[in-house]
Formats: sequence, structure tokens, C-alpha cells
Amino acid sequence: MASDFAYAFAILKTLPVDIYLSSHSYWFDLKEKIALLKQGTTTNPFIDPDGYQRILGGFDEAYLMQLKLERGMVSP
Repeated sequence: MASDFAYAFAILKTLPVDIYLSSHSYWFDLKEKIALLKQGTTTNPFIDPDGYQRILGGFDEAYLMQLKLERGMVSP
């Protein structure tokens, strides 16, 4: 299973994502993006490839830490 997760993260990091949405609005800063739209921003705040990479990096780090915990490489 660990190799499947590692493979999935490797693939996800290479995807050309422009608009990133998720099942939890706080993962992609929905409130902030709506506020920007209401303020009349001239760019689309939903086009956020950096936000995608940032959240993906956080999930990858959490996965790697869990893997280390399960392998006894770090203490809880």
C-alpha cells in the first residue's frame, strides 16, 4: 500500500492543474476566493496551481510522517 501512495503522489505532482477544488472548502481557500471575486478582482482566483501544489505537498508530508511512524523511524 505504501508504494501505491508514493506512486499516486508522484503522479499527482506532475498533473497540470489550473483550477483546484476539493471536498473541503478550506483546503482550497473558498471563502477568500469568493471575497476576491466580490471585490472585483481582475484575475480569476480559482486559477491556483500553486495552491494545488501547496496542499498536495502538505498531504505528501503527512503521508511520509505516518509512514515513518508506522515503520518505527520516529516516535509519536
